[in-house]
Amino acid sequence: MNRKVTVVGGAGNVGMTVARAIAEKELADVVIIDIADQKAAGVALDIYETCPVIGSDSRLVGGGDWSAGRLIPDIVRAFTKGDPVLIRSPEAMRPWQHALDALHGYMMLAERMWSDEGFADAWNFGPSDDDTKPVAWIVERMTELWGDGVRWEYDNKPAPHEATILKLDSSKAQSQLGWTQKLNLLTALEWTVSWYKKMHEGREMREVTLKQIERYKELVSMPTQTWGLSSVLMLWGVI
Repeated sequence: MNRKVTVVGGAGNVGMTVARAIAEKELADVVIIDIADQKAAGVALDIYETCPVIGSDSRLVGGGDWSAGRLIPDIVRAFTKGDPVLIRSPEAMRPWQHALDALHGYMMLAERMWSDEGFADAWNFGPSDDDTKPVAWIVERMTELWGDGVRWEYDNKPAPHEATILKLDSSKAQSQLGWTQKLNLLTALEWTVSWYKKMHEGREMREVTLKQIERYKELVSMPTQTWGLSSVLMLWGVI
């Protein structure tokens, strides 16, 4: 029988209020838990053997994100226009990591689940505590890396309430999956700024993206997972 491995990621990374992100994540958790309960009770849900799992990651950085209301795309849009970046919550602490690190974790989890349903559970893939930084730290590093006299300003207009600090505990993924982040935050920002600057310069972005993917793959030693990660990273690279 074919098996479908379903990984549901956190909803908080797509530029929405904290309340909405929490609500959508909790709703996803309820749905997945219900599927798991029905599966345990022997209810036929699909022609596939379904393995539900809940996965959460951090505030992701990396080239190619143009979503509205997200910090990195907003910074890049302002930089390329020569406008100051307006920051509403410079002291807000967030766990930041490169998208490729999160993808690596999801692929390791999916492959483990393929052979062992015991891994169908809730998992976090987030950075070390050292890479939980305030928004101001991120925009300062981005400003330094971009150059060209770009700058940022505090935006004092009324805004929705945001949590002061967010963190993820990824110790379970580290101990049970052997997953670890490969790019520290400063390196992740260097890769991110490099990607956007090259796009701004009119470079061939498929080539740029694939080179970053190859660099990342050189950092990852996973003899049994290489095919899966390669497939997903190729998809990420050409979107």
